[in-house]
Amino acid sequence: MAPLKVRYRQLLETIPSGFALHEIILDDSGRPVDYRFLATNPMFARLTGLDADAIVGKRVRQVIPAIESHWIETYGRVALTGETVRFESYSEPLGRHFDVVAFSPGRGYFAVVFQDVTERISTERLLQQARLELESRVRERTLELEKANALLQAEIHRHERTEAILRQTEAQLLHSQKMESLGTLAGGVAHDFNNILMTILTNVFLMERLLGRQSDARALLDEIRLAADRAKELIADLQTFGRRQPIRAAAGEIDEILGEMEGLIHRLAVPPIVVRFLYGGKGLVVKVDRVQLQHVLINLLTNARDAMVGGGEITISTSAEVMPGTDGQLSACIQVTDTGHGMDEATLARIFDPFFTTKEVGKGTGLGLSTSYGIIREHGGTILAASCLGQGATFRLFLPIVSPEPQPQSRSRCQAVPGGGFPRPGSRGTLLLVEDDQQVRDALSEFLVRRGYRTLAAVDGEEAVRLFAENRSAVSLVLMDLVMPRLGGREAQSRILRIQPDIPILFMSGHSLDLSADSFDSRRRTGFVAKPINPEELILCIERLLGTDKKDVNMA
Repeated sequence: MAPLKVRYRQLLETIPSGFALHEIILDDSGRPVDYRFLATNPMFARLTGLDADAIVGKRVRQVIPAIESHWIETYGRVALTGETVRFESYSEPLGRHFDVVAFSPGRGYFAVVFQDVTERISTERLLQQARLELESRVRERTLELEKANALLQAEIHRHERTEAILRQTEAQLLHSQKMESLGTLAGGVAHDFNNILMTILTNVFLMERLLGRQSDARALLDEIRLAADRAKELIADLQTFGRRQPIRAAAGEIDEILGEMEGLIHRLAVPPIVVRFLYGGKGLVVKVDRVQLQHVLINLLTNARDAMVGGGEITISTSAEVMPGTDGQLSACIQVTDTGHGMDEATLARIFDPFFTTKEVGKGTGLGLSTSYGIIREHGGTILAASCLGQGATFRLFLPIVSPEPQPQSRSRCQAVPGGGFPRPGSRGTLLLVEDDQQVRDALSEFLVRRGYRTLAAVDGEEAVRLFAENRSAVSLVLMDLVMPRLGGREAQSRILRIQPDIPILFMSGHSLDLSADSFDSRRRTGFVAKPINPEELILCIERLLGTDKKDVNMA
């Protein structure tokens, strides 16, 4: 037995765990209240810091007065029941964490084998704290990345939207440049064609007077004149498309302006087509040329009517809308919607192109919508179209809103500028005709001679000034083209007025320039007629400036 005790003692002294044998102490009711140290090994002292010689035989409450009650309760259960337990716990008085195995060698006694796990617990806690901090950082970083991703997606969306706007702007710019180029071409063609029409109309008028009303050729001449009148309308469309038609803009409420056109619009849309007006633009003042706006609406209504062969409904409404392509600029919007057959995407993309038409040959020139586009753009607005096959079409006209102002009085086709008294009625006198186009010059000269006037003909402004200086006492009025080589009409006017300040001057032009009264000297008797003009209307304008406007006599 002795050798066994020796080996047992050697084992306790050499194991790397703390060991202690205790006796449980109970109160009168049998409840564990303390325990006594019976034996310890050297590792016990190293792990707890308690000297074995100082504690053996003593109670734990004597050695560690502040010991937590759960240690005594746990050890009491082991000593009384023989149950073996293993647990980890922290000893506040010792300031250490222990991993403990407690067992009972006999009733009333218990032994403990334990390890100091303070470093492991601290490490685990540090790891746990690090893990929690890492998770927190990961969450924060994830939120940052989500925010960054949202910002990136928003930036991508903004970039895509900007690119789309740039592509749209580029397309609009190319379209505007194309329209501008075509407009310049149209203006030049219109000028030359107006001179041709002026020659045709003047000679037709002369032939009608020479042949008389009973001539068999009279019907043919009527056909020529009707064809020339249709050509005049086409040229007017070309000039408007080219944005060279002068704008006679006046301010007014959009509802009132549209209301003035309501009767005409109803006459255009004959049954079974119904037109409805929805006025929502009260107080919206725009500055427009009412004649040109009427021209735009007539084009839209004509197209809508042609798209509803079996009848339908056209709705015209006004409202306040933000003009597309602006930074929130409020505008007056006129919307024209029909229930016609509509258009496909390919047709919709070309509707504002000049000379593009879906109508049969002879039914349309293809200038209506391109002219309308030019008119609205010239007014500082824009026009948009939307349509689908079988679902009708919608056109939206956006016009800038302006402050109310008095509306100027409309000008007649032949208008005398106020100022200066008219000469007394007298003889027809001598006219100085200044025209660079030979055919127009010859035709007008022949016509004027037959109407009782003597004519002096000049091919340009330089020759006009010379002829006037040589014949100033004989010349009653100067009939002069505005656009000529060498010296134009305005410059020639200035020189002629220096020679004779009160000489009446009637300008002509095949260009539709902005020839308002302010363009001329309002103190002089100055007027303007647009080519081509009916010869009789030309005589009326001449007579008004001369002060001889009275019923004309027939030519011989």
